[in-house]
Amino acid sequence: MSVPDRDRRIFKPTPKRIDDFRKEGQIAISKDLTTVCTLAGGSVALIASASWSMESLADFLGEVISNLRPGYHEGLMLGAVRALATAWVPTIVGCGLGYALAAALQLGYPPATGKIKIDPSRLVSPQALLTTLSPKEAFGRALKAVAKVAFVGLMGFWALEADLDVFSSTAMLEPKTLLERAISTSTRLLLQAGGALVVLAAIDYGYSRRTLMAKMMMTPEEYKREAREQEGDPAIRRRRRQRMRELARRRVSAVKTADVVLVNPTEFAVALRYRPDKDRAPCVVAKGRRLQAERIREIARKAGVPIVPRPPLARLLYKLVPEGREIPANLYRAVAEVLAYVYRIRRGAA
Repeated sequence: MSVPDRDRRIFKPTPKRIDDFRKEGQIAISKDLTTVCTLAGGSVALIASASWSMESLADFLGEVISNLRPGYHEGLMLGAVRALATAWVPTIVGCGLGYALAAALQLGYPPATGKIKIDPSRLVSPQALLTTLSPKEAFGRALKAVAKVAFVGLMGFWALEADLDVFSSTAMLEPKTLLERAISTSTRLLLQAGGALVVLAAIDYGYSRRTLMAKMMMTPEEYKREAREQEGDPAIRRRRRQRMRELARRRVSAVKTADVVLVNPTEFAVALRYRPDKDRAPCVVAKGRRLQAERIREIARKAGVPIVPRPPLARLLYKLVPEGREIPANLYRAVAEVLAYVYRIRRGAA
């Protein structure tokens, strides 16, 4: 059965609606993006600290192997903890910084924390989460999880495949050489799996953002109601009036600097300025239609700016050239003729 037009979400979300969703914590969130940033932070830290981490572990293993005798095990645990901490603390810190970066990127500023709530019932019973999902959603999530694991696992297998023969003969390697091989393989594995996760994160974030935008779309009734609320807001009206006054002041100042005002004769008015030492081409400093056009003509008369009737050219400039922009090259000749006419009048008057 078709959805009635009044219930269809056909209007793009307004800034207010986007802000309301954000305050409620409804923002585009990607767990895969968080995973990528965390992995990237840990990988950078691992690579940066690889040399002295490897030396620390190699020294520890060398000491263990060279001191295999009764009674040595008493200090073994403390040495192992010290060596592992030296090797892995930078990586753990890097992962934490990557996670914080992902949170900052997605939550924004100020953070949209409305969604961050702890539900004790879900902590006690994981089945409570499943009851909130339809069978279709649950199947889709499960299928997506399997696909992710398979994709990342395949990338990881390709990274490890080249070193399978090397690790089959680990007993023949020196401890330092073994660690070098392990770190080299781990780095390649991280890069390969990281590339796969970047692709997944981009897809996941894009899907999350698209889903959120579809949810924020507005029905005609919602759009009208919000427009009425905005119109009734005194602060909105004050800002609108202030903006109109600022535009009017800028238009008055701009028209006074113009060389000529082209009119059509009551519908359009376009003020042109050309300063060879400043402008590469004639520039539209102000334009208006109907009441605004009348206001531009009035300012031009008071400022002594020539008003020249050129209906086709005035209409074309009004439609094609925004205020503050230069005219297009195909109108140079027509505008140059008008400016030459104005300069002749000024020389004759002088």
